Amino acid sequence: MDFGAYPMHIGHHRIILDTIHSTQDFAAAMLKDEPDLHGILVQAHHQTHGRGRWDKKWSSEPGLNFTGSFILQLPVTINRKNHFLVSMVASLAVRSALQNLVDKVVLIKWPNDIIINYQKIAGILTQYQWQGDRPVTAIVGIGININQVNFDNVLTEASSIKKVMNMDFDFNLIINTLLSEWNILYKSLINERYHSLISLYQEALYGFGKEISFLKADILQKGILREVLPDGRLCIQVDLAHHLFDIDQIKIVYI
Repeated sequence: MDFGAYPMHIGHHRIILDTIHSTQDFAAAMLKDEPDLHGILVQAHHQTHGRGRWDKKWSSEPGLNFTGSFILQLPVTINRKNHFLVSMVASLAVRSALQNLVDKVVLIKWPNDIIINYQKIAGILTQYQWQGDRPVTAIVGIGININQVNFDNVLTEASSIKKVMNMDFDFNLIINTLLSEWNILYKSLINERYHSLISLYQEALYGFGKEISFLKADILQKGILREVLPDGRLCIQVDLAHHLFDIDQIKIVYI
């Protein structure tokens, strides 16, 4: 496949597939052949092995939801200390797109779930290709539950835009809105407006500045969510002490 010279905006080229193992895997295979690709969206009507964090399966009925992966070339200023800014941009783009389309409050649940009424509407998985301490490329997988209404019993927090709003939604409207928000926010990343991105992310974050409940080593604890660092760590105040937690150390829960 020869893309030749192409504009740098995200979503300038969309590859729409019927049934595929994983859009993440397809995008990764593309990068092996052409490592400089940027802004391409790989989209599938059905993923047979979609996945989320910790290799959890992302369950999605064929043709009812958005499942796609974006290929991004990252600015040279992104490194191990601030790489989570990429996930922040992705989360904000999905959150902003949905907030423009529904009359409910849309929030981000750290690190990268999008929720409405405590129910998960969308999830984001970011995978990097590293050169030393710098991630040069990111593949950002996004799953948005749009018109699905039936979910596995084990997915107790899962919902969809249709279930929330009690109406069908147009795929193209959602995708075009998402792409618009992506490009606006990605410009902020390129222009190193990091403080602004972090502020926007924290303002949209479930529990920010409030007491939250979280599990650490299966032990339920409570604390005040104070800050999210550019590397993705969460700062929680427990009693008078501030603790930093990596993404794989704790899980925020609803009580």
